[in-house]
Amino acid sequence: MCRVRPSFRPTSVHTGTRGGPAVAALAALLPALVFTVLSLACARAGANGLVARVENEGAGYRVTAEGALPVDRSIAWAVLTDYNRFGEFLPGVRSSRVIRSQGRLRWVSQLGVARLLLFSLPLDLVMQVEEDPQTALRIEMVSGNVEAMRGEWRLETGPSAGADGAASASAQVRLVHSGYYGLPSMTMPVPRVIVRAVLARQVPRVLDGYVAEMLRRAAVVQA
Repeated sequence: MCRVRPSFRPTSVHTGTRGGPAVAALAALLPALVFTVLSLACARAGANGLVARVENEGAGYRVTAEGALPVDRSIAWAVLTDYNRFGEFLPGVRSSRVIRSQGRLRWVSQLGVARLLLFSLPLDLVMQVEEDPQTALRIEMVSGNVEAMRGEWRLETGPSAGADGAASASAQVRLVHSGYYGLPSMTMPVPRVIVRAVLARQVPRVLDGYVAEMLRRAAVVQA
């Protein structure tokens, strides 16, 4: 259900004086490293109820995810729009706050970091979010240190059919996410294939964070 199409480009690896033999040695390990990382990220994306795909697209990659959860639509919506508390339950998000509101629009400033082994990618973004209450969120980056970022969340009521065609009777909301994630601007000569791997691991972890918080809040309500 989850497929990855890794794209290896050895020519993008910098082996000049700033990297030297160390970067050249790392380059020899890149294909195996990146394929393993992408496969693991893809496999764990469905752990909390969402089945995700991570695929290369242009200079970045596209993530699609969907699944049915046993939570009320209002709880799912509350989690997706709890912008000021994202740092409490989304992995890699250090701070998040609404800096402006106008009608159904929100401007959200976020600071975070994506990590993989020795690599760390800082993220500094301002996102514009358009809310269609209880139904959809449309997200567009207006400034930040990535090439591009845009996406959408949709909330649909009712159970969702599984891979075998059977519906989950306990599911109360079906979540659908689609997003394009560009690569961040780097001051160091980190190979783009490494950057792809780091972010491809980070996004499914964030999706898991959303779902885990929805389930946690639902359990509190039912207690």
